[in-house]
Formats: sequence, structure tokens, C-alpha cells
Amino acid sequence: MRRFIASAALASLVLLPATGASAAAPHGGGGGGVMGTPGLLGLARLVGENGSSAGGGAILSYSPSQGKMSVVLEVTGLPPYSVHPAHIHAGPSCTSNGPVLYPLPKLVANAVGVAFAATTIDRQSVPASGLYVNVHQGPDLVGSHFTPIACGRVQRASGAAQIASDTGVSPSIQGVGLIGVGATTSNVVVIVSGLTPHTTHPAHIHLGVCGSNGPILYALPPLTPGPTGIAVTTATILTAIVPAPGVNGWYINVHQGPTLTGAGATSVACGGVQRPL
Repeated sequence: MRRFIASAALASLVLLPATGASAAAPHGGGGGGVMGTPGLLGLARLVGENGSSAGGGAILSYSPSQGKMSVVLEVTGLPPYSVHPAHIHAGPSCTSNGPVLYPLPKLVANAVGVAFAATTIDRQSVPASGLYVNVHQGPDLVGSHFTPIACGRVQRASGAAQIASDTGVSPSIQGVGLIGVGATTSNVVVIVSGLTPHTTHPAHIHLGVCGSNGPILYALPPLTPGPTGIAVTTATILTAIVPAPGVNGWYINVHQGPTLTGAGATSVACGGVQRPL
């Protein structure tokens, strides 16, 4: 099976040229090794903290040859129109209270409490491990506004899917799905663009290859794009049910929706899970 070329993953979303801003590299940080291979992918599944119902996902891609790290982040469950500072911190877990390595664009929630950010950060090296993504109460970092409301540890992706429209589907749908395998549980983050705004699309991890109509291995929360047509879904699944990429084949499938009844079950986009380079 062809291995997933990770350096093209975020570019395939066509998100950063449209919405991303280039963030200058902060002083300090960057030690502890390099997030080594070209185009290495990482993911973070964010969960609510300190009583917050916020949650979301982040996908990171680093290219040593270009000296750039791309980050795509979406958070849901925020108060409408609220503003939240966000950063990538150094530390092994969300309880580390580690220093900020990379400031991210402030998250600004829309009318339904969803915020999206995409950025490219100039860096000649990135730590190989020990990073987490933190979202703060905001709108600034003064006093209680510094309180974390959502956080997720960055994992190296052990499986990656480059999602693309099925034949004949218009407009073009593109996306990336990453799986980070842990000892007992594994995190999944899927980001898709090009969906019709304010629609609902069931999504699953299937056994087999795209077009094989294989059995569902795991049902993901539905993709629900906002006005930009971008949607993120995340999940935690048992590692015991996750086959190694390339073993028997497995894929991420996005359906027409809003349910799986009748035409709603029609596949609109798919991507086979492979080993990232």
C-alpha cells in the first residue's frame, strides 16, 4: 500500500491560504529534538477543563525542509461570540503548566459557539514529544481569564487518511483524518472542508478500502460544518479494536446525511488509512 505523504496533508485541506495567518516564532523553546521526518503529522483531541463543555481537535504538520509548522484547530461548546487565547505549550500533559512555545491565533466563537483557527508557524525545529494544546477562558490572560477551558496532548499520528470527494461529488470535499494510538485508548481527529454549510454528515471508520462497503469499525460523531463548510469531529476508541494501518485495510468514510436512511447513506468522501511518513 502506498504510504501517506504527510507533508501534503494540510495543504490538501485548502484552509491555510484562505484563513491562516503566519505566526512569528516565539523566542526560546524548540529544544528537545526535532519532530523528525518530513511532513510529520500530530494530533490533539481537546476535552473540556474546569467545568467547561468546550472540546475539539487540532492537527499539526511539520516540514523540516520548509521550516514551517501548520496548525488547524476547531473548538466547539464555547459561549457565542466569546474570545479565547490558545497556545501550544511544552509539557507531557495538560496538568504540566508548561511554558508557551507557540502562540496560536485567538479563537473567536460564532453564534453557535464554534471557533476555528489555522496558522503557519516558522520554526527550524519542533520538539519530538512533550507538547499540548491549551485554550484559555479569555478574552485575555489576566487573572481568572488565564484558566484553561479545553486542552489536549499532542500525539504523533500512527495512521493517517487523506480524504477526498467520491467521483461525481460536487463541490470538492477534502480533509485529513489522523489516529494516535495509545496503550488502551486511541484518539481520532478528522477535519474536512468543502461541505455544504449547516448540514450534518455521518462519518465512520470502516474495515476494507474505499468503495468496498466494508463493515463499520467505529461510528464517529457526525460532521456538522458551520458557515465556512469546515467541520471537525473527534473520538476516543479502544486501542484493541484498531488494526495496524495496512493490515486488512481500513478507511474513513463521510456520508451524505443527515441520517443513514435512503440517500443519506450515500458516500460523499473517503480516505484510506495509511502509515504517515
